[in-house]
Amino acid sequence: MEKTVQKVARLEVVSSREKVDNSVAADRRYNIMAEASIRGKEVESLDNGRVTRLDTGADVASFNTWGERGMNANFNDANIDEIPTLAADIAAFVKDVKAVAAE
Repeated sequence: MEKTVQKVARLEVVSSREKVDNSVAADRRYNIMAEASIRGKEVESLDNGRVTRLDTGADVASFNTWGERGMNANFNDANIDEIPTLAADIAAFVKDVKAVAAE
């Protein structure tokens, strides 16, 4: 068997795209997942965000974020009275992802 000579050193990750979700949060009201674009220790964007019901898995909302202040959200199968809770949970998820990336 031939031995391979290493010629390249991996120094650090400059940017990455990672799937993230809230499956480890015991107190979650919805399943929330997205694809995070991370540069260094900052989240540049969350793309293809989805919110589904815990009990049925039905899609409730979708979202994308960018920068510090930009967000689009679509509420697909939500009761009008449920939208403030959904929006709050999405915002909390975004903050949690940013906190994890900063560690």
